[in-house]
Amino acid sequence: MGGETTGQRAAIIYTLVECARRHGHNPEAYLADVLERIPAMTNQDDLGALLPSRWQPATATRAVVDVEATACVG
Repeated sequence: MGGETTGQRAAIIYTLVECARRHGHNPEAYLADVLERIPAMTNQDDLGALLPSRWQPATATRAVVDVEATACVG
């Protein structure tokens, strides 16, 4: 089912979800915000702010960050 890269894509999404969770973010809110911001990005340097370890929600409410959750990249 799916193409040759389907498993790789699923693994990337799962990794983002779990990293967001480990950093104390709501994974659904994280992904929705990141996917909304990406089209406005002008270069690759901007992408670092979207990593789960550095992400801050664009909305006024801030996600709770667990500073000891450093197992993910970033």
